[in-house]
Amino acid sequence: MVISHPAGKYSAAPRLTSKSSAIELAARYAGAASLSASNASAALQLIPAQCLTGQVQDCFVLVDHSASQLGRAYEVLGRISSDPVDMHQLDDAATWASAALTDLTTCLQAVRSMGPCSSSREELVRSLAEASRHTSNALYFISRIKG
Repeated sequence: MVISHPAGKYSAAPRLTSKSSAIELAARYAGAASLSASNASAALQLIPAQCLTGQVQDCFVLVDHSASQLGRAYEVLGRISSDPVDMHQLDDAATWASAALTDLTTCLQAVRSMGPCSSSREELVRSLAEASRHTSNALYFISRIKG
């Protein structure tokens, strides 16, 4: 599997030596995804009103919700002990990240269908795609913890 690093570089998935390294990587990706979703929210504010279709207007709420959910996942993952892993907290983080990924994907599709209405569109697409990749990576590492 090829994943994107929070710094933006692509590489093969890091070798997991322990549950604690998987938890740490899941938390890092959730944090990076939250930041990227916040950047997407800021980019969304720059889209001119005439470009805002109903689907894109929904993204104001969805992207903010995603950033919040990913922030919650980041906080929980940062507190989880690896011995033993609190599966309830891990399940909560997975649920929040999964919901965020759904919202981000919905908005990415809506913005791509918007067409070249604004010069801010490309930055928004980039931020949404990055947030989606980081969220997917966080979910990957969460799934490795669950075994």
